[in-house]
Amino acid sequence: MRIAAYLLIAITEALVVIGLGGIIFKLSVVNKPITLLLGTLIFLIDSVMFGLLVGVRSNNQNSAVQIISLVGFITSLLLWELWYLICHFGGVFCYLFLYQVCMYLWELV
Repeated sequence: MRIAAYLLIAITEALVVIGLGGIIFKLSVVNKPITLLLGTLIFLIDSVMFGLLVGVRSNNQNSAVQIISLVGFITSLLLWELWYLICHFGGVFCYLFLYQVCMYLWELV
């Protein structure tokens, strides 16, 4: 029941942001809107489920919020840096970067 309530709130927020963003900045969907809507729905379901997982496993609300923020930041940072390396330096540096990330994660385990 919690998942449905949080998902309804997330979908409402996404529709408001996409709608107002389109009106204010005069943007429209270029290709197929179903792809955007389906991708947004999958992302929201994933985010809500991950948030509930962390919320159930954490001791208090502050630590849950910090964990979610940290995971989101690290994920976007790693993906941006990986994309930058692929676009500007080619595959060799990309493999070196992935090796460093894997070794760092291996040390954490």
